[in-house]
Amino acid sequence: MENRFGLSADQLERAADLHRRAIVIDGLISSKLDRDGAASLAAGGVTASNYTAAFPHHDLGQSLADLVAVRRAVAALGETLALATSVWEIEQAKRDGRSALILGLQHAPGLGEHPSIAEAFHALGVRIIQLTYNEPSPLGSSCLMPDDGGLTARGREVVAALNDARVLIDLSHVGDQTSREVIKASAAPVAFTHANPRAFCDSPRNKPDDLLRALADRGGVIGVCCWGPICWTSTQTAPTIETFLDAIDYTVRLIGPDHVGISTDQTEGIFTDRETWYRTWGPGGHYPAMVRHLAWYTFERRWVEGLDRPFHLPRLTQGLVARGYTDADILKILGGNFLRLFHEVWGD
Repeated sequence: MENRFGLSADQLERAADLHRRAIVIDGLISSKLDRDGAASLAAGGVTASNYTAAFPHHDLGQSLADLVAVRRAVAALGETLALATSVWEIEQAKRDGRSALILGLQHAPGLGEHPSIAEAFHALGVRIIQLTYNEPSPLGSSCLMPDDGGLTARGREVVAALNDARVLIDLSHVGDQTSREVIKASAAPVAFTHANPRAFCDSPRNKPDDLLRALADRGGVIGVCCWGPICWTSTQTAPTIETFLDAIDYTVRLIGPDHVGISTDQTEGIFTDRETWYRTWGPGGHYPAMVRHLAWYTFERRWVEGLDRPFHLPRLTQGLVARGYTDADILKILGGNFLRLFHEVWGD
């Protein structure tokens, strides 16, 4: 058995038992839906993942086609994958030994024109919607916009429509002021499904401490994220699983163990060609300002070392044991907090 953290035999067994028992929820993945990807999730003990079910730059029609394609892919892998639209279905996936995918959108296609289609997305199985991606939106400002104008009047309508439809609002890529106003306006708690504290890692994709406190005060959850460009402490040295554990420690100290989850932001199997990756999400891609200052950020080093693949997640449980977390808090961080949030927002 791997023992990266120098655990005793009893601690190793405790970590293994916790990981077996845990409902492990990944705050975001966008990985390829094939047998290898499903096997990797199973090997990591992942019970459920917020799955990006449409490309974030697609319009409403293209996004609907993406949703159909994802549903078909999951159906074809029904022995190992399942769709989850309720807490009960997540728990059933755990009992069945399958990994559940929660259909999520990292943008809000069509909602700026017709807020009422939030109900239609719910009917299609979508349970998480992010208000903006990295681009301007009729709903509010993104984290990469130089000026944050806050939540728009139409954005307020969409927040109310998503609340009524019982869809979880995600603010991971949303600007700070817009996020503050959404947290206040929303009748239900919201999430940063994949982000980190900005005081820990100075990236515009991360969140200031006051915003994290506001999230927690309303019952929300942050999925501390191991995507390298938002989980580093040095522009010259690549982050490791120890860096990620430091980020979890910081967040727990700030807002408590009841509001912290995990996310990998994994895209396993999507990019197999270095040049294609470089021109899309790498230093020469869509958002170079976020990554070009990171000397270590390469095709081979995109996530924190030690959590590069979903099947590495048992290492995280060992790391939490090594850091002295209680069993109860480990189970919350691995997925219990997200499960509580889903129950509160989805209503089942």
